[in-house]
Amino acid sequence: MDGVLVLQRSSWRIIHRELGTDNEDSFTAYMKGEIDDREFMRRDIGKWLSVNPGLDRSWMMNVYAGVERTPGLKEVFSELRRSGIDIVIISGGMDLLANELSRETVACPSLANGVEFDERGRPTGEGILRVPLRDKGSVLRDHVERGGYDGPVITVGDSIVDLTMFDISDLSIAFRPEAPSVSSGADISIREPDLRPVLNVIFSFLGKDFQ
Repeated sequence: MDGVLVLQRSSWRIIHRELGTDNEDSFTAYMKGEIDDREFMRRDIGKWLSVNPGLDRSWMMNVYAGVERTPGLKEVFSELRRSGIDIVIISGGMDLLANELSRETVACPSLANGVEFDERGRPTGEGILRVPLRDKGSVLRDHVERGGYDGPVITVGDSIVDLTMFDISDLSIAFRPEAPSVSSGADISIREPDLRPVLNVIFSFLGKDFQ
């Protein structure tokens, strides 16, 4: 989702930018294996609440409403669905944004992480873990197995955390790859910020023509 369906690279960092905070120290600790996913989210939420104790679900939804969608998003999802292709959003990003993108397009399933809110819509300080960043491939594999899919698996991602999904895909597409390792780990790379070329690659791989 992040960096692919929307142009911003991280839906968590979108909130940081709004509040004037950052999570670079937490990200470094996470990638070094010093903290786990839950602690990573806990630290992010704690920083937000330290500068905006009144932050709530509605405030966050308003922020995400202004996030720039990637050109071609609705057209690509519509054409994939029309062609009978199943779509799922798998993201370490924010479920609030993933669910909204699903509603805006073709109501596809979305698996993403999130903030735990209380009955008033206020953060409890804890995150909701659905997609471990270092093992997104396991989430994809479980989704495919539970759904009983027998067709090819195609993934689109932009960052190093997508490589575990690329490894178990029949076709992997690096979209606006943020590092050389993402490009080298994918079958195809697309650098322009428009999703329509992704559609052409998918249909070409599947033996379909797209006009």
